[in-house]
Amino acid sequence: MVSKIAIVLVLQGFSVSDINSSLYTHLICVFAQLNSSSYEISVSPADEQYFSSFTSILKQKNPSISTLLSIGGGTANYTVFSSMVTNASTRKSFIQSSIRIARLYGSQGHDFSWVSSNTSSDMSNMGRLFEEWREAAKSEATSANSRTQELILIAAVHDVASQKLVLGLPFYGYAWNLRSPKKNAIGAATTAPSITQGGDMSYKDIKAYVQHYGASVLYIATYVVNYFSFGSTWIGKVNYQSKDSYWSNGNVDSLELFHGIAPDLQAFCFDDMIWS
Repeated sequence: MVSKIAIVLVLQGFSVSDINSSLYTHLICVFAQLNSSSYEISVSPADEQYFSSFTSILKQKNPSISTLLSIGGGTANYTVFSSMVTNASTRKSFIQSSIRIARLYGSQGHDFSWVSSNTSSDMSNMGRLFEEWREAAKSEATSANSRTQELILIAAVHDVASQKLVLGLPFYGYAWNLRSPKKNAIGAATTAPSITQGGDMSYKDIKAYVQHYGASVLYIATYVVNYFSFGSTWIGKVNYQSKDSYWSNGNVDSLELFHGIAPDLQAFCFDDMIWS
């Protein structure tokens, strides 16, 4: 059975109760950060209310769901991460805090999101962290006074067997202003992002534009994308139906949606992988 995972961004005005958790096997709450002095996991006061209730609220609709807390992300200070993995004492501080905060919030594990670790020393030290982290998680779960399951630990790594891969699906697309509305094929010249400041659009908003403008959605197999245009606006997004043929053949163990927020998680179902 393929695991169905979604990443949930914590935003102001966000309501965890809006998520239909019955659609998923795992939900990941993002992002906790790393304290630059203690190297322990920290959650900002603004996010505390969301993180602390994330698991309990989701389990009301789906008692079997597993929740994870993501650490790092695109805005993290990766110099601190590099310093943390360098020596055993700071790795231990991080590991102990990760177990403590997971149990505090009732989550089933962590997602380690250090996407810019690309030096040989960072990769080597991160490998040591993973080994020590796994051993600590096993020890904590099997201790004499423990009745808890071993924490789930996931991360972005290289050279992994396909059966252990998580296929990431970007849960958004991009809109652009065409230089010439008549030249709207893949690779057409554009002048700037459209609709939003950076051009990024949620799955829900893209579907709304398709329906509102009655747009004809085209598919390009070479790039595995759907796109459509109206006037001088061009919008493109990954084609999930094609991706579905990849995971349905048993090539990956899990699916992970990037940048899902509550309204989109309600609108998206894994049985509806392509625009209509």
